[in-house]
This record gives sequence, C-alpha cells and structure tokens, in this order.
Amino acid sequence: MQQDIYHGTEDIEVIVLNLTGLKEIRFTTAAFAKMTKLRMLIIISECSANQMQCKVHISDDFKFHYDELRLLFWDRCPLKLLPSDFKSKNLLRLCMPNSHLTQLWEGNKIFENLKYIVLNDSKYLTETPDLSRVTNLKLLNLDGCTQLCKIHSSLGDLDKLTELSFKSCINLEHFPDLSQLISLQYLILSGCSKLEKSPVISQHMPCLRRLCLDGTAITELPSSIAYATQLVLLDLKNCRKLLSLPSSISKLTLLETLSLSGCLDLGKCQVNSGNLDALPQTLDRLCSLRRLELQNCSGLPSLPALPSSVELINASNCKSLEDISPQSVFLCFGGSIFGNCFKLSKYPSTMERDLQRMAAHANQERWWSTFEQQNPNGMK
Repeated sequence: MQQDIYHGTEDIEVIVLNLTGLKEIRFTTAAFAKMTKLRMLIIISECSANQMQCKVHISDDFKFHYDELRLLFWDRCPLKLLPSDFKSKNLLRLCMPNSHLTQLWEGNKIFENLKYIVLNDSKYLTETPDLSRVTNLKLLNLDGCTQLCKIHSSLGDLDKLTELSFKSCINLEHFPDLSQLISLQYLILSGCSKLEKSPVISQHMPCLRRLCLDGTAITELPSSIAYATQLVLLDLKNCRKLLSLPSSISKLTLLETLSLSGCLDLGKCQVNSGNLDALPQTLDRLCSLRRLELQNCSGLPSLPALPSSVELINASNCKSLEDISPQSVFLCFGGSIFGNCFKLSKYPSTMERDLQRMAAHANQERWWSTFEQQNPNGMK
C-alpha cells in the first residue's frame, strides 16, 4: 500500500516520520507548501533482515521551506543531490545516514550556523562539497562512505572543526593538509586501506588528542607528528606496510597509548639495512606512555628502553624479537606479555637471573589483572 504525505499547515514546526513497516510513500512539493515555519524534519527508516525497506517516491520538483530549518535528519534519503535552492541560515545539524547522495550539494553554499554534518554509510557518495563557507562546522562524519575518493581542499581551512571521521572509506587515497585545523581533537581514518600517506601536519596542532590511522597503507609517519603535542592516543595497528617510526615521536610527551599491533613490516628495514631502528631509541622520553601494543609485529627484531610510566607491553607473536632492553621488561614486569616470541630464548643467563629477581618482587594482583584483560577467555 502506498502512503502520501498529507498537506500540512503553516503551524507545523516539527515533523517526525517513521517509515519502518511501510512499503511505499510519496513526497510532493504540494504537501509541504504551507509549512513555512518548519524547524525540524526527521525521517526514520529502519531496515532489518525480516523487513523490506520502504520505497520513497519523490517528485522531480520536490522542495520544502528551508528558511527556518534547524535540523534535517533523513535516514536512507533517495535523493542524489540536495535541491539547488537548498539553503538555511539557521541550519545546525544535517544528518543523512545511509543516503543515496553522490554529492551533498554543488558549488559554494553558505551555511553560517551549520555545525554537524553526518553522512555515514552513504555508499554512493564520491566527493565532499566545497565547505569554504560553512565556517562554523565542528563535526564531519563520513564513516563507511565506501565510494568516497575526493576530498575538497576547503576542508583543510575549517578552523572550528573538532572531529573528522572517515572510517572505512576504502577508496580514499589522499587527504588534505591539516595545518589550519587548529581546533581538531579527533581524526579517524581507520580502515582507509588505500591511504598511503599520513595527513600532513605542517604546524602546531594544539588540540589533537586522538589520531587513528589503523588499517591504512601508510609506510611511515612524517617527522612533523611532533607538532601534535597534545596527542594521547596514536593508533597504527594493522598498518601492514609501516616500516618504522620517526625519532620525533619522542616529543609526544602526553601520549598514553601507542598501538602498533599487526604492523607486519615494522622492523624489516632494520633487519635488511642494519642502520634504521623500527622503534626509535628515544622512545623512553614518552613520559606519559602507559600501553605499548605490538602483537603480531612479526618483523620486529628489538625493543628499546621504555619510560617508567609504562603499565603494559603486549608483544605476543613477535616471532623475530630477540633483543630487549632490560628496562623494557623490568619497569612494567607485571604487564609484559611475550607469548610466542621464540627467539627470546637466546637471552644471556644474566638476563634470566634478573628476570627471576624481578618476578619475585612483581605485583601479582596487577599482573593477574593485566593477564585477564588480554586473555578474557584464557581460563574458561
């Protein structure tokens, strides 16, 4: 059965439509013609394995009054492009997850109060719009936009942005310069498997706290990573082509978590050339570091000295690991995991004695807590 949107009146300010369970519905310009005070339009369309998605029919000339609009939330919107006259000086949030958009809009549009754009899982979106006149934007979420391959350069000029998320944008190959994003706190590029170069950071970024490049194709971090002085988390896990870290990483004195798990090529250049450390010798200057995750770094031959702040090292399955600075183990003996590191059997006997001595003084409660966290099914 097909449903039509009935004609509304000028008194309507909020519309919430749940299309779940409907087979079809039709949107027409006439139905919205009198809604001149519309402030919120929310269209929900949940879809499950047992439910068919509602088919939405939209007239070719479809439009509605945008002037007073504050919030537009339209799940599974069938439009490929917002109407050419779409504009609103009052719009704060534009949320269109799972949409059929290929572009959000064309040209240069003014949205002076727009702060949040969420287009996650819009599988047909190929590029971001010109955002140069969306000057107050704080958040842009394009997670799961698997066809996205082009980012407009204007993104790099938005100095109010605090969060950028492009998780699993698997066709994204390039990212603009971040230099002007002085308010950015979170940059998430997890799973962007074609991204071969880390975003450029050419000047101080005073707010960046989380940088997630896990699952990308980067081979190195730029030395300019040192400009991200407020970084707390650096996630590089499953960067299979990553060869080494720059020595400038030692300037990240607030860094608490460094994840390198699954970086299969980490250390291979060290083995082949003999003169380039996969993990810099200055790693012990990371005075806030608490967690170092190195699981499955099968090419890593050595582990340098670490700061006394470290509470956990997980280097399980590092099958090439044979040289460990004693400090790396001793300073956090209660949280050191070296399972399947077969080459560590080559330790000199003096190190074995030192390990035994440290084990006698280890905090057993802390060690057991760490073991349970890393092996939740280990005792079942």
